[in-house]
Amino acid sequence: MIDFCLTLWLNDGKPRQLIDESNTETPSADAKLMSTIAERVWSQSSDAQSVNQTGYPPLQFAPIACNIETKTTGIQQDGELQLSVWTAAWYQRMTMLVPERIAQHGIVTVPLLYIIGHDWKLSFASWREDRIEIIGSLVLGDTRTLLGSYTIVAVLRKIGDWIATVKCSMSETRELSPRLYANNQPVTVAGTRNLLRHRQS
Repeated sequence: MIDFCLTLWLNDGKPRQLIDESNTETPSADAKLMSTIAERVWSQSSDAQSVNQTGYPPLQFAPIACNIETKTTGIQQDGELQLSVWTAAWYQRMTMLVPERIAQHGIVTVPLLYIIGHDWKLSFASWREDRIEIIGSLVLGDTRTLLGSYTIVAVLRKIGDWIATVKCSMSETRELSPRLYANNQPVTVAGTRNLLRHRQS
């Protein structure tokens, strides 16, 4: 298990009926995606009714988008291994939940954050069908200095933007929604590249 995660938080994290006879408003895109996720989750066996690989109730309908592991001190490889195993379990869960869509479109590359003491590092987990590849180990900054802290906050905001745009779009069009690519066009992973660019600038 890891310490924290950032999720795709839809509809206040609660599944609701899409059509309320007393409500004539069109359901929002978030509500529609949440309904799709809830239907998929509820179709699973009683011991596997979660969109993620954990049964932790707040994450039942909130797809994980970024895993975070923290260590106060210790060997760096231990935390990275823990983060990698947890992320691999998430990818495995996705292949079990929507195997037909994963076989056709794959799974989005996700950011990983590893914090040891004051130091923050960013890497990416990429699905390669037969394995998970962990790419990069970028030093983001540290909480010892004001500049380092501002850098960390800026990157966290970028990750939040990526979750709200690219990750959400991919969940709608590739991973969880019954629809195929929007207008038969693949969704780009520009958001992931922007994270890398942000750190290099």
